[in-house]
Amino acid sequence: MKHTAPLSVSRIASAKATDHDLWLSDDNGARGYGRLYLRVSPGGSKRFYYRYPRRSGGQDLTVPIGLYSRTRKPNHQTLGQARERAARLSASATDPLAMASLPETKSADPTCVAAPATSLTVSDVCANYVAFLEGENAVSSTEVKSTFKRFVYSSELGKVPAKDATKEQFLVLLRAAKQQSSSSTQRKLGSYLKSAFNRLVGADNDMAVDAPPVDSQIEVNPLASITSSKKTGVREHPIKTNDLRALWKRMQLPARDSGTVKLRAARLALLLGGQRGVQLLRVPRELLDLEAGTILLKDPKGKDRRTSPRQHWLPVAGQAKRELQWLDSYSAELGSPFVFPATDPSERLGEKEIGMIIKAISDEMLAAGECLTPIQFADFRSTVETTLAELGVPSDVMQHLQSHGLSGVQKKNYMFYKYMAEMRKALALWERYLQSLLDGSDPGRWGSDIADTTPRKQTSKPPLANGSGRDQA
Repeated sequence: MKHTAPLSVSRIASAKATDHDLWLSDDNGARGYGRLYLRVSPGGSKRFYYRYPRRSGGQDLTVPIGLYSRTRKPNHQTLGQARERAARLSASATDPLAMASLPETKSADPTCVAAPATSLTVSDVCANYVAFLEGENAVSSTEVKSTFKRFVYSSELGKVPAKDATKEQFLVLLRAAKQQSSSSTQRKLGSYLKSAFNRLVGADNDMAVDAPPVDSQIEVNPLASITSSKKTGVREHPIKTNDLRALWKRMQLPARDSGTVKLRAARLALLLGGQRGVQLLRVPRELLDLEAGTILLKDPKGKDRRTSPRQHWLPVAGQAKRELQWLDSYSAELGSPFVFPATDPSERLGEKEIGMIIKAISDEMLAAGECLTPIQFADFRSTVETTLAELGVPSDVMQHLQSHGLSGVQKKNYMFYKYMAEMRKALALWERYLQSLLDGSDPGRWGSDIADTTPRKQTSKPPLANGSGRDQA
């Protein structure tokens, strides 16, 4: 029995074979390329294989990669390592059938197959980079993959050998991307392409890399001298007080068509201080500690955090904690590893879905005359920062709350405990402000005493989403 969907750590963990081997395919939607497979035996072993695309009149050729392990350890492969190995095998053999007679290398990995070098195409370079990002569970992997699929894989440049691709050819591609989409898309595409090539150009000279991911024959990055278009800046549209009042009131309404999880996720993004949706929605349940009142987000933004995302701890109390109690119980009953499960419990909710629910509410508000300009999910962040500044919250507290502008060892490592208390106070003040929009109460200011509004008893376990588990808050 074969399943066609991208592999994930949770999917591998839940895979079990009964009478026959179970084969799981790491299907990214591409056709005509080889593919990574995981074979699950009835005895419980899990082993990776790479299968070359079938040639006309030929036979399938499958190369063993190694036993699976969730973490790195000798003679095993993590999902990220297996994907890199698969990308290398895909790119390094001119004739797949020749692989059967090639000797093994003397590396520590007994499944590493030596192969003659060949020219990677630009598309191959992009695919290799996507495989690396997915293996590292990078936040940007989905967007990078979709961007390459849209602009590179089907283009003429995508078929050009990467070592022969020129700056002029990439400029043509990037200018076309701007015409088809926007300057923002053009900048992102250029950045992704530059990073993809940098990964292969620098691998041979990086002593931290055990072995280059691919013998690319690329000596220089053709995008190195290309400058990006001028950035217009981050969207800064704080929501006006009356508009925020109407929005927050509508976000309390029960039984919205878009579903309980999505509405609660949108409320939490606001209640937790305008957190970035892409980071909040990725949080697994294991990083939520309701007893301690904390949730851990992984922030990969910033040059010093690309290889190891900064741990962004947040306190949870009051309404935010009540929302998370409901979600944790709901996810547990679904068997989902995520705090914000999607329709498929093995997947998480997407940021676009939260943006859509806010757009739907904004459209209702515009139609009812409750606001004059549209409201976007992207407006939450600047709204929280602007409002809390007006309420007297110090700028360094806001920096830690929203995880931006942080640098230096002291700020990143030694100020954790102090700022947990400061952030807890800021979030309590913010919740009081949101409540004041509904009932006209006095939210107070930063210097005043702010009580924790978390109830002592945990809320009861909610029913599944079958219509009876709609939001009643």
